[in-house]
Amino acid sequence: MVTVPRRALLIGSAVDGLKGVGNDLDIMESLLTDRRFEIRRHEREDATRDAILAAYRRLIDDTSADDPVVVYYSGHGAVALAPPATAAGMAQPPPYQFIVSYDFESSSEDDFRGITAFELSILLADLTERSRNVTVILDCCYAARMSRDPDLVPRALRRPYRADIEAHLLRRGISQRLRELPNVVSNPHSVRLVACGPRESSFEYPSGSGRSVGVFTESLDLAMKEAQGVPVTWATLVRRARSRVQLISPNQRPEAEGESGRLPFTVEVPDTAGVLPVTVQNGRTVLLGGRIVDVEVGDVYAVLPAGAALAEPGLAVATATVRTVTATTATVDLAYLHGATSLPVDAEAHPVRRSTPLRPVEILGTGPDADRVRAAVSAATHVRPATGDDTDPLASVDVTAGTVELRDRAGPLTPPASLDDDVLLATVRDLNRLARAATVEALESGGGATALDASSFEVECGRVVGGRPEPIPASGTTLFAGERLYVRLRNRDPRRLYFFLFDLGVSRAITLITSADPSGIGLDRDEEWVVGGSPDGDGLVGQELFWPERFTGGVPRSESLIVIVTDRRQELRALEQEGLQGRQRGDASPLENLITQIADGGTRELRADQGSGVRYAVRQFEFLLHPQAAPADEAASFLLDELPDRSLRIMPPPPATPPPGAVTVRLTELISSRAPVPGEAGLRVDAIVLTAPPGPAGGARVHRAVTAWARASDQVSFDPVPLYDGPVREHLDIAIWVSRDRAGAPSLAEMLAQQPAAPGPEDDPPGPPAIGAVSDTAAVVDRCDRLLADAVEDRVALYRAAMLAADGFGAGRHPAQGLLRSGDLSFTYQIDQAVPGQG
Repeated sequence: MVTVPRRALLIGSAVDGLKGVGNDLDIMESLLTDRRFEIRRHEREDATRDAILAAYRRLIDDTSADDPVVVYYSGHGAVALAPPATAAGMAQPPPYQFIVSYDFESSSEDDFRGITAFELSILLADLTERSRNVTVILDCCYAARMSRDPDLVPRALRRPYRADIEAHLLRRGISQRLRELPNVVSNPHSVRLVACGPRESSFEYPSGSGRSVGVFTESLDLAMKEAQGVPVTWATLVRRARSRVQLISPNQRPEAEGESGRLPFTVEVPDTAGVLPVTVQNGRTVLLGGRIVDVEVGDVYAVLPAGAALAEPGLAVATATVRTVTATTATVDLAYLHGATSLPVDAEAHPVRRSTPLRPVEILGTGPDADRVRAAVSAATHVRPATGDDTDPLASVDVTAGTVELRDRAGPLTPPASLDDDVLLATVRDLNRLARAATVEALESGGGATALDASSFEVECGRVVGGRPEPIPASGTTLFAGERLYVRLRNRDPRRLYFFLFDLGVSRAITLITSADPSGIGLDRDEEWVVGGSPDGDGLVGQELFWPERFTGGVPRSESLIVIVTDRRQELRALEQEGLQGRQRGDASPLENLITQIADGGTRELRADQGSGVRYAVRQFEFLLHPQAAPADEAASFLLDELPDRSLRIMPPPPATPPPGAVTVRLTELISSRAPVPGEAGLRVDAIVLTAPPGPAGGARVHRAVTAWARASDQVSFDPVPLYDGPVREHLDIAIWVSRDRAGAPSLAEMLAQQPAAPGPEDDPPGPPAIGAVSDTAAVVDRCDRLLADAVEDRVALYRAAMLAADGFGAGRHPAQGLLRSGDLSFTYQIDQAVPGQG
């Protein structure tokens, strides 16, 4: 027997505070070593840009036809923004995605040390020229946002990075390769497992073992261990991993891209879906497939000889009803058919009827009260008591001293209540409600004959800001009570399509938003419907987000908008009905039966001729809803904006090491390369630096305003300008303006001194101090912008940034190499740790 070489390139870049990268590599090395892969591990100094590219090239050179190959990366992803356009009307290049190498901080203007998605795609194209048995696994993201859980650390750089990537691609000869390889970005010959979408966040966290790991890496590892010996596809494994990921990090959605219907580390694509081998173990009839392939107690299968089709009459030898389920097997009760008395060799079980998935619930406590709760949960329609192989239960019921309290990973869901019959019924009702919500969140588009092509419609969701749309990504955004959302629905198909919009709220209530037509908003080709449009059709007003008044959970929680698109009218309101006791209708579509089953529990029939049913697709927008009102948005717009995502400012990540207690900030260089007009005034630079007050939270922002001047010359430049010297806490905000000097114009500090006093503690916005800090800082920056607009000429809002404690308040040179540029202006600044008053 010829052994085919198996090789795995494992890359880890533990920079910018990541703690779980090395543990991720350990997990993948163990997983792949058990599957006979040769491991090539690169981390720390072996994970520089040059080392990664060289290792990838060696892997390509060593690969032959049909060799199984794995490329894995754990670390930060990022997006590079191009320098601002230098001329009015000039198109701004798009942002470019890249992974962060270990030597990324050594990047300069002429030597970008990240590895762009284009470069990785070219390498993958060259690798799949050698072998099409390639799997790429990426546990990183490209948008840093905070989760509801402060222990979750996003795997992306916290601030935007600016680089001329187009010049980098030209220098490296990559632009030419991109033109030569039309499929380079969407390689059709590989499997790609990604921790989240391109505009979303993935996270690492301290797992139950006490070590930091990537949520996706750990979940994929557990799914593959569950599937040991069971032939399941990559798509099934990622779906299983996703269900666990979203219990821990609801706004992170892993995906399987490319040839995801393959069996792991092969090019084999199984012909049947849901068909499981049947065997006899210790006198029991067993299906080789359990929860890993969505088998549930009560499922019914038809048992046929190997290779037979379910549609062929009279071939079924038995029906098998699932009695117990583990992660990888299911025991069944057999009822023989057509005179059969035994199972054929290599018998196969074909699904006939599916049951509602029962979500595991942890019962905490002992004694009669806990036993009473456990019995009630055992009899529930949508949940069951958790067992030893349930690693992440849906929720927990804490039974203590005669009281019950319902909790999930984010915290309490209900207040403690004395256990009686009514409270017990309410607890089971709430658990079923949570389970229905989890099933709706996991709802996916139809497949095969029930698939609706994704190109046949468009869905856009976003905030309404000043009557204007501001689109949001499919997951990861932090929104606030009182903000308004719009959803734009558009049909691109020649057929009439029907759109349903459901809201799955923080309390897990499910509401049909498009209730104006409960059977679906029908749209013809190129017709559009905007949820949140103004009544007169001119502009947007949006739908207001609200926090339920009596909902116990007071921390930010996940909320979802779910769009279902169908090619026929459907009755889907069962999703929003609590306690509905309906039954399947004989004329209902498979989608309607699925929706009814989610609402009621029970089973639904599967039919071989489902091509005659409705085609449908599902789109979801998941976001984190904060119970407080939103912080004020800044009106001022800066040419260079390096503010982190506002979620990082509202829920700042904890620093890995103690940050400095005081800093000095200096504008070390600022040059204008534009030749001045004779007699023209010189330049002035105005800046303001803000931080939180020392001591207990509250009070006005600590700030220092600075103005500096320079005479006009062939090349105007400034001597180093001290901007701030003093204590720093929570945040360090910087704003810089450049303008033509106006004779007699006061300094920025003088202008501010003539204004009313800054707001005090009693005027701070309600809510946590971080929200007040963001709003207060925005108000000060906007005030400076307005004052300068009135006092000076040709004001340019040049630069805006905020440094967090997790960043060590940005200590170091900015940028690390080269200059920050915008048009004819170039500058650098320096932040150093200092002793207050000794700058």
